[in-house]
Amino acid sequence: MDWEKSSPISNQNRCKTIGKLVRSRFPIFMIIGLLPAISPAQECHAQSVGQAPDSNRALAPRIFIDCVDCDGNDFNYFRTEINFVNFVRDRFDADVYVLITGQTTGGGGSEITLEFKGQHKFEGKNDTLKYFTGKSDTDEMARSGATRILKIGLLRYITRTPLANYLTIDYAQPSKPVEVVDKWNYWVFEISINGWIQGQRSYRQFYDNINLSIERITEEKKLDISGWLNYNETRWDTEDFKSLSISRGKGSNMTYVWSLGNHWSVAGYASIYSSSYSNQKLGGSMAGLIEYNLFPYSESTRRLFCFKYRQSGGYIDYYEETIFNKHNQWLNSGRISAVIDIKRPWGSIYGSLSGSAYFYDLSKNRLSLYSQISFRLIKGLSPNISSNASKVRDQISLAKADLSKEDVLLRIREMATSYDYWASFGLSYTFGSIYNNIVNPRMDN
Repeated sequence: MDWEKSSPISNQNRCKTIGKLVRSRFPIFMIIGLLPAISPAQECHAQSVGQAPDSNRALAPRIFIDCVDCDGNDFNYFRTEINFVNFVRDRFDADVYVLITGQTTGGGGSEITLEFKGQHKFEGKNDTLKYFTGKSDTDEMARSGATRILKIGLLRYITRTPLANYLTIDYAQPSKPVEVVDKWNYWVFEISINGWIQGQRSYRQFYDNINLSIERITEEKKLDISGWLNYNETRWDTEDFKSLSISRGKGSNMTYVWSLGNHWSVAGYASIYSSSYSNQKLGGSMAGLIEYNLFPYSESTRRLFCFKYRQSGGYIDYYEETIFNKHNQWLNSGRISAVIDIKRPWGSIYGSLSGSAYFYDLSKNRLSLYSQISFRLIKGLSPNISSNASKVRDQISLAKADLSKEDVLLRIREMATSYDYWASFGLSYTFGSIYNNIVNPRMDN
């Protein structure tokens, strides 16, 4: 008998057959051996209630979601909650490309932007929607809200397919609008304490860090006050080597930003700090900054191209005499930088180029370049590159005394250098089935 073409009634009979075998205590290994022949395609329970395959699913739009800040659980959630589309693994196979980006709001929450771009049969049908989360929202609340907006954005594409006949629309009437009174007047406070300890018989390391942040952000102005305190202790105790190394750091800074239209911003900055690593017993500075964004700030989640200039002056008192025979000194410096951040369907680019110098001696300068690129070269092939390189000529606080062996090995004191760099490279290639609908979390952990 051809089981694959049997009727639902026949399938029900097969289920009854399995039940009789179990009740008769038929050897379990024999039942397992018969299962492939008895139930090849669908579970008995599904057939017994008369469920039929969703033939329209093949006509559903193919969706690709690009979300840098999402993890595997988020994508599983999307696929589980949105079962009226086909998810694919590659952007080029998709009928709808969805780019999800986010940025922090003044209240400590997030502004999530969902950009829908139609491809193939939906070419030219594009849209952009936003969703806002609160600082106290859980991950589940944020993910559920973003999924709801994602469903709304996909409706315009679903309505152009046979699946539109199966759509139902509900409206949850909101309560009467009331004026929102913020008892905190946009002030947000945050304190964090982090610690780390590890060790064995001959080695121990302890590190702790305390951070305090105070913010008030509105459309016109932005105030950010932060403070930090850290302590790092490393101890070695062996027959041939004994050492106790301690480094400390603390400080506070304040930034006040004024918005000047859609492209310009100015800011004032002040800081006070201390660092045993950098030989800075006590330092302080004040600065003025100006920034121009080539694109409107409202588009910053998708594209940003800024030019910045910072003029600052300050004073440093050193723990030890520096290599330039200074115990303390007044400083005046300038810094200019360019930053680009673009997220598009083909990938993302982030880069910054900055140069700074002390005006009392322009040879004391630094030039830094950072880049991060991720893109899809061809279907299934995705390279990613991150790198940072700096030309260093501004280490004015280096201690004149020679560094100890512990200072060098444990890197608890800043060492002289003319450059520093790091780089990372990656390449992935995926091929096979274009669909990505199935979620199976078994044994993931």
